[in-house]
Amino acid sequence: MNVFVLDGKKMTGIGEAHRYIAKTLSFPEYYGQNLDALADCLSEFPKNTCIVLVNKKELEKMLGPYARRLIAVFEYAADEAGYSFAVCNDDGGDIN
Repeated sequence: MNVFVLDGKKMTGIGEAHRYIAKTLSFPEYYGQNLDALADCLSEFPKNTCIVLVNKKELEKMLGPYARRLIAVFEYAADEAGYSFAVCNDDGGDIN
């Protein structure tokens, strides 16, 4: 299984978030750094993939409403492609 962990604390702005995601998930160089391009790249992941987002509250502080849109793209792509995506709360508690 391929497991990737994304840290919301490292996504300090929209551009930084896309660059961080691209690097962490090894996206191709032509990645467009927007939500449509994110959905396209995420749709290519195999079923044996698990992507975990930690520090959701920090991500929301940094990106505001864009954070929810970003998470929605991950949720949609994972559902469509059949792999796992989980969001961990900052307190180490629940996973959504």
